[in-house]
Amino acid sequence: MFLREKETYDHQAIELVAIEQDKIVGLIDVEYELEKNTVCTGEHGLGGMICHLAVHRDYQRLGIGQQLLHHAEKMALEKNKLFRSMDKRR
Repeated sequence: MFLREKETYDHQAIELVAIEQDKIVGLIDVEYELEKNTVCTGEHGLGGMICHLAVHRDYQRLGIGQQLLHHAEKMALEKNKLFRSMDKRR
């Protein structure tokens, strides 16, 4: 097994994991702003950046990534009033 220390961020971050049957099957890390233009550059207020979003291949297409993203966005909105029109590139 290979272990390493988890990445840290310069600003506040939301770090969530999805657990299924005692296994980590997904994760999301979102670094967010408390002060405008410290993480993102935008004209609409405070923002955030998704640093990592991953779901184990055996658990993909079950909505886990979408749930992680939704929950992280909800937490960011509560923490810093992140503007609703996040750049969702698909």
